[in-house]
Amino acid sequence: MKRNIFILCTLTLLIGISCTQKESSNTTDKINSSGDISESKSAPKIDYYTCSMHPQVHQDHPGTCPICGMTLVPVYKKDSGAQLIIPKNEGVINAVPTVSISTEKQQAIGVKKSVVEKKDISYPLTLNARVAFDPDLYVAQKEYIEIIKSVPSLKTSARQRLKLLGMSEEEILSLEKQRGTPSDLISPQNGYWTYATLYPNDLALVQKGMPVSVLGDTGYVDGIDPVLDPMTQSARARIFVKSKTIPKPNTFVTATLQIPLNDVLVIPSSALIDTGNRKIVYVVTEDTQFQMREVQTSFSSNVFSIITQGLKEGDTVVSSAAFLIDSESQLIGRL
Repeated sequence: MKRNIFILCTLTLLIGISCTQKESSNTTDKINSSGDISESKSAPKIDYYTCSMHPQVHQDHPGTCPICGMTLVPVYKKDSGAQLIIPKNEGVINAVPTVSISTEKQQAIGVKKSVVEKKDISYPLTLNARVAFDPDLYVAQKEYIEIIKSVPSLKTSARQRLKLLGMSEEEILSLEKQRGTPSDLISPQNGYWTYATLYPNDLALVQKGMPVSVLGDTGYVDGIDPVLDPMTQSARARIFVKSKTIPKPNTFVTATLQIPLNDVLVIPSSALIDTGNRKIVYVVTEDTQFQMREVQTSFSSNVFSIITQGLKEGDTVVSSAAFLIDSESQLIGRL
């Protein structure tokens, strides 16, 4: 009797365990099929929503920016890696991450792209200048004329003084031939002289003989001081302007030169982001991927910028909405 009771209890216990396991399995299947429980391949988790133009805006739900009205973008938690791709550059230290932006979003924010090209260009260089009035040079020229007439032994030192005051060898020879009125005085028949200020960066570009425009009249660079002013660290360019209208001495004017540059890398200036500490562009590595690249420039205008380092011919850069891509990059922890 006892044996029968023991067998019955054992069978009951086994049946109960089997039913429990089946019910547990069915429950798990239902939960997984409904999507309530995420697997290891779950979608990236959104941390908050913000505005590309105003990153101080944080919301826990989608919507529009309360400041500018732009559609808020999701910011994913850093452990999700949702929109930040680290290139697999084996053996490369500090590989640059790439921001990934869908084609639809590119269209929404107005992304445009331009190819880096090598071109022959010229750009205007505007210099501050004044109509020549230089008593020291005038006196030195008068002295030189008298010296070559009466004291030839002092000619070498007098000649060196004229060079230090900015006169070229050709101008000194012309002064010797005149043996009369110093050449730096205004000549109403031909035109007038101006002095333009050249800083170290300008000195590498401006050369003697270059055409110049002053007050709508044409002229040319006739000479450049061989030494810098110790106070301003600048030199003077002596410019002769052909004009029938003579401004008063010491009148301030602007002189414009066209600086020719050959075979230089050029990008639209709208592609360049100048942070103050560095200059960056976003290079298109694939249709939806943009890599930040630090560059160096030698000149930038409102239209184009000349690249000296960081890009090569044939690269494609973002030329419109680059600052929005940079904002997106910062929002996802790119910088």
